[in-house]
Amino acid sequence: MHYLLLSILSSTLIFFIFKFLEKYKADLFLVILLNYITASVLGFRLVPHLPSVTTIIKAGWLPYALLIGILFIAIFFLIARSSQKAGITITALAAKLSMVVPILYSILFFGERVTIFRIIGIVTAILAVLLAIYKRNGKTNWNAVLLPVVIFLGTGAVDSMVKYVQQVYVRGTTTAVFTTILFATAGIIGLVVTLFKRPGWKEFFRLPVIAGGIFLGAANFGSLYFMIHALSYSGLASSVVFGLNNMCIVAFSTILGMLFFREKLSTVNWTGIILSFISIFILVYI
Repeated sequence: MHYLLLSILSSTLIFFIFKFLEKYKADLFLVILLNYITASVLGFRLVPHLPSVTTIIKAGWLPYALLIGILFIAIFFLIARSSQKAGITITALAAKLSMVVPILYSILFFGERVTIFRIIGIVTAILAVLLAIYKRNGKTNWNAVLLPVVIFLGTGAVDSMVKYVQQVYVRGTTTAVFTTILFATAGIIGLVVTLFKRPGWKEFFRLPVIAGGIFLGAANFGSLYFMIHALSYSGLASSVVFGLNNMCIVAFSTILGMLFFREKLSTVNWTGIILSFISIFILVYI
């Protein structure tokens, strides 16, 4: 059970770090680059036997790893911006409810069964996101509206691609290698973009960038590493693990947003949050 708790705390910490870095005006792209370098180093240290390049190429999943790596760093950058513009509560909710996209993908392309409860859960999840980002008064902040929606769709698309690769190409111990390669690919792509972007390298050596990148990388890797262990050793069904994970991340993010950043939510927003819990419960347990 402690692995599940560590996974929840790691995932929640990601949103908290992004929001916390806002006050230091750290270059988000450099922070994210260092995050993936840190996550890659941790991954390579924990993978017992890394296969040769030839073996990886023959496995067939390398092109997908490159594409997912690009999407990884792009979505992560959007999550960073959304955490600062829309708040960590709404961003976490959009990211966690994106589980409905791979569910739809599984129904359409892998022939998973359709039930009335799944339809209700999917509709409820979409409604929850719309209500959570709704702003009744004042000038509309389109960053606060569009970013969570893009994250909802983008994270869901990435999860669907990962599901496809794991279903078709990745088995057993290869999962750890595949995950590490994803982190490394995102890091390499980020490094290439940074070279073209040519930021002021003094910015890279600022303490908020270095500390933020390292802590973020550890949290990013930990969220996945501890989740895998929770699925393997908690003794709970995978549906229970995923359900508790998603619901607790939304709940913890809401509490942190209110306590540390004074995020204000309207009655409509709270309705969206409550619906998110209902949606996750329906999709996972019924």
